[in-house]
Amino acid sequence: MSNSNQKLVRDILISIPVGILYVYFINKVNDMLIHEEDEFNDKIKKTIVFSFIAVLCGYVLAIYVFNNKRPLANRMVKYALSLGSTIIIVNTLANNWDLLEKDTKTFMVGGFLLAIILFSYKF
Repeated sequence: MSNSNQKLVRDILISIPVGILYVYFINKVNDMLIHEEDEFNDKIKKTIVFSFIAVLCGYVLAIYVFNNKRPLANRMVKYALSLGSTIIIVNTLANNWDLLEKDTKTFMVGGFLLAIILFSYKF
């Protein structure tokens, strides 16, 4: 295996636990922000909004801050934030999809379509 392939495998193997820790951290912060006396619908809304903010921040950091062309270039952190953000968004939508209104679902599907188009031009 060449040296660059070894670095890639090492970066991926290290980024997986870091990405999982990112998911754990976001979930714990989310738990701290939600109060027990809040109604169920308010808890769900706060969870979804905070999760989307965390996902957007994770992707922006991964794509723009830890990019190979920046002074803070770090492939491991880029992979970890991307993996963690993907896990958070999939988990949030899978757990709360049936609770969302049709307008919100349509907006999310449109956002994903836009993200896929932008991602296809980026890479």
